[in-house]
Amino acid sequence: MMLTRYVEILCLLSCRGVKTNGMRCLDSGAGRTISTAPNRSHPPEESHSRFAVSSPLPLRGAGGLVPFAASMYEPINSGWDDNETDPLAKLAEHSPPANKRQGRFLHSRLRSARETHPCEYVLMSHPSNTRAVRGTILRDGFSFGYSIEGQGPTLLIVGSHVFYPRTFSDRLRNRRRLVFIDHRGFARAERPLEPRDAELVTVIDDIAAICDVLDLGQVDLLGHSGHGYMALEFARRLPERVRKTVLVGTGPSHSAAHMQAGARIWEALAAPERKARLAADLAAMEIHIAVEPERRFIWMCLGMAARSWFDPAYDATALWAGVGVNMPVFDRLWGEVFASYPTRDALAELTRPLLICMGRHDHLVAPIETWLPLLPEGDMPKLALFERSAHTPQLEEAELFDTVLLDFLS
Repeated sequence: MMLTRYVEILCLLSCRGVKTNGMRCLDSGAGRTISTAPNRSHPPEESHSRFAVSSPLPLRGAGGLVPFAASMYEPINSGWDDNETDPLAKLAEHSPPANKRQGRFLHSRLRSARETHPCEYVLMSHPSNTRAVRGTILRDGFSFGYSIEGQGPTLLIVGSHVFYPRTFSDRLRNRRRLVFIDHRGFARAERPLEPRDAELVTVIDDIAAICDVLDLGQVDLLGHSGHGYMALEFARRLPERVRKTVLVGTGPSHSAAHMQAGARIWEALAAPERKARLAADLAAMEIHIAVEPERRFIWMCLGMAARSWFDPAYDATALWAGVGVNMPVFDRLWGEVFASYPTRDALAELTRPLLICMGRHDHLVAPIETWLPLLPEGDMPKLALFERSAHTPQLEEAELFDTVLLDFLS
């Protein structure tokens, strides 16, 4: 669950005296700040503790296709340390004895690829207990994680490659190859952050580069919550790369007008028990943020359970396990860029089919009705409303969601 009422909560926390580390609320007028320290909030991922190298996917750089060696290694016993400076050397060191020659060959090819196309080589792991192929793509000082799961035509899902696989069903994996990728808000930063890291155009360039590295070709594209704007903008700018686009739990924007529309519905229709639950969760959230300000986005998502789940007592903690965040990226995108996103223009320029999925009880974003004035005449996007869902219908009503999604994609 992504937090799309981000601006509202920042203002709420500011009123309550919670430190927001330079984030700008809509009415504050203050400028934003971008941290100059590299991100340290990413916990090591268990799925990356055992690495193997294989060749199911090619390596593509700016100068063309760079193939992997055509051999597959068994998982090794040790993974990369956070301070590991040369993972390629470790590949050769841990190659099985019988494959030492091939290991040295692979090492040299990856080394050559890195020198020719810096930060665009792939390390893939094959956990023995899943069908997923997981790995890391190094680009522009970030380690972008990805996870490829399932079979069938490709559905690219932008966001966290750790969080989002937990929200989609196995049934969907039997019909579609799901490719989950990080953006700079979730990718591990290997250098100090810069203002350009938190711009939407940078995110679009990253998505295109990752698609090239993984050789995905034309894809169906899905974005949940704030990631819907990333998906919409990618389809708008690069229509030749996208077949169909899906937005899930994404309001028309994070503007004050749209946020106020959602707030009025919350005040008028939310049950007293749900409101009481929210008040208690927000109090606990403030304590967590004071202790771990670098994980503020996650604690805010968890603290808004009463607004973001059909079951107001739903505990999403397990969904966020192992997820790291770069807060300045979220501060800028969720707090500012998405508040002024030109949704009407994007919809008018879109040339590919679009599906917008919303939950009836989603109190994080503006309701589905606020999309209607923005939709172009003629070939309108398709709308789907899930009556027993809030912000994450792919998990809350998985069977119905899969049916609607697959029908649209087919």
